[in-house]
Amino acid sequence: MGGPGGRWISPSATPRAEIGAVRDELIHIFDSFQIVLALQASFGRAAGRFGLFIALYFGLFKVLDRLIQRLLPNLMKQSALIAGAVSSVALLIEGEGFRWMFAQYLTMRALSCVASNIVQRYPGRLKLLEEYGDAAVFALGSGQAVYSFIVRPDTIDREYGHFLTWVADMDPALIELFRKMLQSNKWDDGQAAKLLARSARILSPEALKRLAANLHAPLSCGVIHPESDCFNRIVYSWLSTFRTVFPMYFSLHLAPPLLFKTKAFLADPVASALRSAHNGVRSSSFMSSYIMFFQTLLCTQRNLMALGAIREEWRYAYWLMGFLASASIFVEKKERRSELALYVRFCSLPFFRCCPRAGWHSIAHWWKRNGR
Repeated sequence: MGGPGGRWISPSATPRAEIGAVRDELIHIFDSFQIVLALQASFGRAAGRFGLFIALYFGLFKVLDRLIQRLLPNLMKQSALIAGAVSSVALLIEGEGFRWMFAQYLTMRALSCVASNIVQRYPGRLKLLEEYGDAAVFALGSGQAVYSFIVRPDTIDREYGHFLTWVADMDPALIELFRKMLQSNKWDDGQAAKLLARSARILSPEALKRLAANLHAPLSCGVIHPESDCFNRIVYSWLSTFRTVFPMYFSLHLAPPLLFKTKAFLADPVASALRSAHNGVRSSSFMSSYIMFFQTLLCTQRNLMALGAIREEWRYAYWLMGFLASASIFVEKKERRSELALYVRFCSLPFFRCCPRAGWHSIAHWWKRNGR
C-alpha cells in the first residue's frame, strides 16, 4: 500500500522506459547502501547507551553470581536466578519506552523457551510445531499488527506504527482516510480535501488529475498509487522497500559480531563483512517481499471492489492481508524466524492491553444506541 507522495513509475511510460526505470532503480539501490547511515545506527548514541546497559548488566551478573556461590553455597542452584533478577537494575539507564519494550521481549522469549522445552521433551509428537511454530506465531502477530495499524492505531506501539509507515511509504492522510471509512463507514470530505491538498504539492499534474477523479468511496488504486498502474507499483514496492531497509538490517547483522566476536571478526574482516552484507540482503528481501505481498493483496481487493465482486469495506480484510503476507518469513533462515515472530508478537501486545477497554466502550455504545 502506498500513498500519494511516494516515488512511482509512470503508468504512461513505454515498456522500454519502464525497463529503464527499473534498471535505474536497481543501480540506485546498489549505489546507495548508505554505509555511513548503517554505521551511525550501529554506533550512535542510542547504540552506545544500549551497549552500556549490556556491559553493566553482565558485569553485575558475574560479580553477584560469584559472590552468591562463594558466600551462600546453599543457594548455588539459584545463584543465576538471583543474580539475574538483581542485575536487571541496569535497565534503569534506558528510557521508559525501551524498558517496556525490553520487558515485553523478555516475556515473549521466556514463553519461547517454555515452548522449546516442551518440543524437546516430546520430539516425535510435536514435529510440526517445531518446524512451523515460529512461522505460525509470526503470521498471527503480523495479521494483528496490520489490523491494529490500519483500523485501530490506538492499540499498537507508536514507534512500530512509525516504522510501518516509513517502510511501506504510506501517506498519513491516506491512512487516516481509510481509518475514517472503516470506523464510521462514512466518507470524510474534510480528510479527502486534506489528502488532495497534500498531494497537490507532490504529484505531477496528470497524477493529481487521476487522484481527484478517483477520490470517492470506495477508495480505488487510482487514489492509493495515482502515478502508476498496479503491476508497476507492486514491482516498485519491492525495490523501494529494499533500498529503505537495507541500512537498518545491515547494521543489525554487522554490530553483533563486531561487538561480541571482535577477535573472530578481525581475524578475517572481509569475510565477516561479506557475511553480514549477505545476511542483510536476505533480511531486506524478507521485508521487501512482505510489503510486495501486501501491496498485491491490497490491489486485488481494490480491483474486486471496482468490479462489484466486493460491495463494502471489511475491516478484518486487513488482518487477513497481514496474515497472508507473512509467507515472506520463509525467505529468512530458520533461526531468524523465531526472532521475527517474537518481535512482531510483542509489538502487537498493546492490542490486548487496549482492546478489552475499547470493547466495553463499544458494547455500551451499542446498548445505548439500541435503547436498552
